[in-house]
Amino acid sequence: MGVSRLIDVSDGEAAASDFAWRGDGRQVVVLSRLLRRVSVFDVATGRLSARLENLAGGAASVAFDAHGDVVCGPVDDPAAAATIWDHRTGSRQSLAGPHGSTTDSSGNKLLEFALDGESGRLIGVYQLPAGSTERVALALYELPSRRLLRVKGPAAMWVAISPGGDRVAYRGRGGALQILNLNEGGAPTSISAHAGGVDVTAWSPDGRLVATGGKARAMIRDPQSKVVNTVPDPWTLKLWDSKTGEPRGGAELPELTKTISFSPDGRLIAASDGAGTVHLIDAADPVRAVAAIAAPAPQTVIARFSPDGRWLGRLLTATSHLSIDDVKPVER
Repeated sequence: MGVSRLIDVSDGEAAASDFAWRGDGRQVVVLSRLLRRVSVFDVATGRLSARLENLAGGAASVAFDAHGDVVCGPVDDPAAAATIWDHRTGSRQSLAGPHGSTTDSSGNKLLEFALDGESGRLIGVYQLPAGSTERVALALYELPSRRLLRVKGPAAMWVAISPGGDRVAYRGRGGALQILNLNEGGAPTSISAHAGGVDVTAWSPDGRLVATGGKARAMIRDPQSKVVNTVPDPWTLKLWDSKTGEPRGGAELPELTKTISFSPDGRLIAASDGAGTVHLIDAADPVRAVAAIAAPAPQTVIARFSPDGRWLGRLLTATSHLSIDDVKPVER
């Protein structure tokens, strides 16, 4: 790896939980989920540029749209689908919730979302009001028109939307990887990716591959003794053909995978593990580790490539520092 520099994104309170790059790579937005706020920082200077507080809470995702506006969880209306915040002017808009307003605090709540910058499509996972037959639902929005395109009711977690916004990958019921075509509808393709269930998903830039990180242990109940046994299942990163569901290789990691990020050219994968180390992996040969970057202490690290692929951002959640690492010298 090349030079690194640290940006303090804590503002005195270490609670950062996620971040995203702006499309031109000049700014990052940092989500502090527990503090219910998002903050925009200039990458070149490390200075705080803008802040939005009093998020409704619960939403675990943050992003920039194609116009450089921040997309985050609801602010004014807890039942909204998301908030679009112009951090330069301070104005904001709310997307209408997939099931309208509700006073039921147990439902209709945004849990997480994924945004495709190319199409402007946002896929969100929403907790439904109490009494629904499904615990959560997927709702697809078109940000430019602010339209709700469709709602589908499968149980879902760890959503990732494909480049172009036509498909979504997620952990479905039973822990399997599900790939759903958003244009055609119908039943999703189901892949038994990991014995202990899928923990994280990501699409390659060309949409041909889906990467998954798996759980460390599989729990199996003995049918006779009724005893639950923990069966070792190595922490693994796996690649799948997004059309056929066929495996396309994988690699074992020393700890549970936390985040997966493809470089914009699709040649590298950054996978962060439970100890805070980010592994740079050759996407064409996943067993080949190109480099490993350790955190100063064991912690959750969120790793994402910059839009031009030159930098790797590593959010050190224990101290709320963002490390900007030059990946250009890395041998491919």
